[in-house]
Amino acid sequence: MLFRRPHAGNGRKHKLAGFLGAVLASVVAISVASYCGDTIGKTLCFGEVWAAVDAGLREDCLNLLLNWPVKDDRIGDWGPEYSNLPASIKMLAPAYVLNASMDDTSLPPNIGICKNGFGGFAWGIRVFRSDQDAARFVAVLQRTLEIGRDFRCERTTPGIYFWWMGT
Repeated sequence: MLFRRPHAGNGRKHKLAGFLGAVLASVVAISVASYCGDTIGKTLCFGEVWAAVDAGLREDCLNLLLNWPVKDDRIGDWGPEYSNLPASIKMLAPAYVLNASMDDTSLPPNIGICKNGFGGFAWGIRVFRSDQDAARFVAVLQRTLEIGRDFRCERTTPGIYFWWMGT
């Protein structure tokens, strides 16, 4: 219908219909690409997390909680301690590693492996001693920071959560 030769006087209608069709097709294509990209990205990230879990991520993080090597609450590639991080943590290529309960003792202990921390812990992996500690951590954050739509976490294995949070 769009490719037929327009009759005299109908050229504008055909051009408008073609334009609206292109806009509609673009919206559908963007929606499909966004959904597929999000799904593929999440699958790849979870694959990285599961590989790190298989390499001993939980045990390494719990050990790091007990033996935090610096006075600050973060270990980043800017300091020499970064090279001493266990392989299971380094394989996730963190922007920094965070001892989240160091400054606030009301928070359940956990290690945050920040993958994108521009302006704060935007997304990454949090490792807790238990799923109950994770639930308590979320409850405290919801009360104190009023997190809402910008926050999601998804359990990958016991005590290990994939984390998204607006900064």
